[in-house]
Amino acid sequence: MTPWVLLVEDSIADRELLQEAWRRSGVGARLETAGDGCEAYDRLERLVDQRRELPVVVLTDLKMPRMDGAELLRRVRDLKGTRTLPVVVLSSSQEPEDVHRCYRLGANGFVVKPASGRLGADALNALATFWVEVNRRPDEVA
Repeated sequence: MTPWVLLVEDSIADRELLQEAWRRSGVGARLETAGDGCEAYDRLERLVDQRRELPVVVLTDLKMPRMDGAELLRRVRDLKGTRTLPVVVLSSSQEPEDVHRCYRLGANGFVVKPASGRLGADALNALATFWVEVNRRPDEVA
């Protein structure tokens, strides 16, 4: 199966910018999206229940309505079947308390969203290359 990445972003403009950057990156994985933490968690829970392929990484915004990225992260870590699923927080926040909170909840990374579109595309390309092409998950290692 082709690896895939779940992008959780409530801002339509940011989501479209990141999707375009993903298309240009040439990374061999598909990008699927969710509009908030509730939608993302429901999807992950269904995938676990149906024993279907999980994303190689979840890239989530921090500040979202209904369920924010920190709560999504907490629930992912509590759900049997997703406890070791890599989750990287993408946020415009540079507040130390936000960064520390996410790492305490088990984030695998915290990336401050760059203001520049080009820097954002470069950051996404680096994340995608690492999580999709370079990193090895336990189920891939014999």
